[in-house]
Amino acid sequence: MGKYSKYLEYLEDGKMRCLICQHTFSKQKDSCTTVLNYHFKKKHQKEWNDINGICDDEEEPAAKHPRATANSPEDILSTGKKKPVNNLGLRKYDG
Repeated sequence: MGKYSKYLEYLEDGKMRCLICQHTFSKQKDSCTTVLNYHFKKKHQKEWNDINGICDDEEEPAAKHPRATANSPEDILSTGKKKPVNNLGLRKYDG
């Protein structure tokens, strides 16, 4: 039995049914689990974490940081001109 077995019902025609949401999966060639992995990761995150041995508190989204704006209105008003920008879109350090 595979790692998804406790969440699936195996049907007579080779198809599988998710016991959580009743979604029916087509018969897979060569025991491929990619479609199951995708389904559980997107639809049943808690169960996917359990299957893959991830604690819920480990799975925190990365903190978002605001983009650096090279020429914000404050920059232009305070200096009267635009600041130079490198190829990454970040202000160059004048230090």
